[in-house]
Amino acid sequence: TPLQALVMLNDPHVLEASRVLAERLAKEHPTIEEQLSQAFKRIVCRSMKPQEIELLTSYYEEEKTFYNQNIKDAKKLLAIGEYPHAEETDPVSTAALMQVIHTIYNMEEAITKT
Repeated sequence: TPLQALVMLNDPHVLEASRVLAERLAKEHPTIEEQLSQAFKRIVCRSMKPQEIELLTSYYEEEKTFYNQNIKDAKKLLAIGEYPHAEETDPVSTAALMQVIHTIYNMEEAITKT
């Protein structure tokens, strides 16, 4: 329903879960391809299709470009939630990855089929 979509997009818990996963993946995996692949597997419980890899990588690059120009916005986004932060992560890359993970959490497949 529209209300469910608004909750998923704006819920601080979903945003915090996205941040925590982004910080962990950034620490555990050196490349964005590995980070995206692991995030997708953990959330959707399957490997990404080539088209999905291309789409999510492109989205990550767009978000990274945006946050490179708006570092204050990246830090504001990463401040959401109470779970302790991984301070050694790059705020621009982490915020961009967080946005991609947030998108994965909001996929119909992640919400209704897993």
